[in-house]
Amino acid sequence: MNARLAGLPATLLVATVLLVGCGGSDGPVAKDPAPTSGSAGSRLPPHWPSTGCDTRSTSQIDYAMDARGSRTREEALARYVPDGASVVRETKRAHREARWLVVDQDNVIIRAVAVFDGGNGWLVSSVEECSG
Repeated sequence: MNARLAGLPATLLVATVLLVGCGGSDGPVAKDPAPTSGSAGSRLPPHWPSTGCDTRSTSQIDYAMDARGSRTREEALARYVPDGASVVRETKRAHREARWLVVDQDNVIIRAVAVFDGGNGWLVSSVEECSG
């Protein structure tokens, strides 16, 4: 590792690339979620908003090799979960890491967050949100 970079705190080495995903869908984007927690009264599966979410953006986050993360997955997700929202796990699909869906009381997806255990704690690797 470059000596200049080794001395910087890992949190300062986060590089974010904004990727824009396009396209609308007639059906819910989040399919086959296996809830770990969620809206008890909602019977609809998690779904992106039906209007105003034709385009979504995804931030991909890259960390330094020795980055320190949160002690638990819940702590890593906490800053992405507003009051009144809950978290539902989206089933892992081929060629895509499992994500945690942050949903409101109607199971409308606010954002999708991917986290991983980096060896020194839990880190967020991507966040997808409506662009509109």
